[in-house]
Amino acid sequence: MSQVPMQDWGARAAVVNRTHRVVRERAEKMAARRSHVRGLVIPVVVSSALIGILLTAVWNVLSQYDVNPIGVPDASNQLFVLLLWFLPVSMTLLAVVLFRRIRKRGEAA
Repeated sequence: MSQVPMQDWGARAAVVNRTHRVVRERAEKMAARRSHVRGLVIPVVVSSALIGILLTAVWNVLSQYDVNPIGVPDASNQLFVLLLWFLPVSMTLLAVVLFRRIRKRGEAA
């Protein structure tokens, strides 16, 4: 068995340290991405639920009205009222999401 000179050990340690640093950087990037994706799950679920509720409400409103002689359902501006009701809810949700993102960026910097 031959002995390895001390210089080879130093080179190996440098390679190992560099490899550990690269692995840690990649792990931090993966954790940041995972956190970012997790942060978007709740807004996506809420938005999907709102869209589902909106489509169901529109379908029910339009199905309750008879067709005019010209063949167009008379909704009497109820769709407009429904959209006005959803506007504050949607804007509040958007403001919360933007506020959280801005705050996270401020903490990260």
